[in-house]
Amino acid sequence: MFFKATFFKLLRSLPERHAPPPFLWLYWLSDIQDRRLLLFSIRRISAPITFFEQLHNFSSFTIHVPITIGSLSITAFPKFHDAADPCSFMISCNKIKVGVFTDIGTPCKNLIYHFKQCHAAFLESNYDDTMLEQGRYPYFLKNRIRGDKGHLSNRQSLELFKMHKPPFMTHLFLSHLSKNNNCPKLVQQLFDEHAAGVKVIIASRYEETAVYHINNTSLSAPITKHLLASP
Repeated sequence: MFFKATFFKLLRSLPERHAPPPFLWLYWLSDIQDRRLLLFSIRRISAPITFFEQLHNFSSFTIHVPITIGSLSITAFPKFHDAADPCSFMISCNKIKVGVFTDIGTPCKNLIYHFKQCHAAFLESNYDDTMLEQGRYPYFLKNRIRGDKGHLSNRQSLELFKMHKPPFMTHLFLSHLSKNNNCPKLVQQLFDEHAAGVKVIIASRYEETAVYHINNTSLSAPITKHLLASP
């Protein structure tokens, strides 16, 4: 299973001869009341292309009910965030599970449940507590960021990783780092001290990561705990 943290604008800039095979991309539209998963594929990347030129269809989804796209199974689950019906996602393929966990105010039971099943995960590590407190943001915005429906701090993400990392996890992609209230080197050092064999990668704001192959060298045991309809 291959995953790449990247930006659509970077793919658009590739010349046709260097274009990768068609990818299936998932975009979460959190600003619409009816939760939908926008699905489209990139046929040509040499362009000029626009977002809507590549649009194929909308597909509604229900929390905890998987959607199948090719060999991928994508499951949405609710989380705490100040948005309309916010969800995070689990992506499965050939018994490998990768979590996409960003824009989360606090580590709820749903997040912990799914994190324990991940062979790899994109996990938000948005801000350093001291940098946020001493930064130039207005007080109301600081409280929104560090509130229960805001974002995960480095401390919260590290605690989740240390307490609930499954033994078969191989990769952790730390994501959504704040430009003004965090430092990639600080985050890398913080997590490397507790990695215990997990490869920790900082997903940059400015460039794509390398491509990583996620193996299921040790498959997770089935988990039967009841899933919650709310965080």
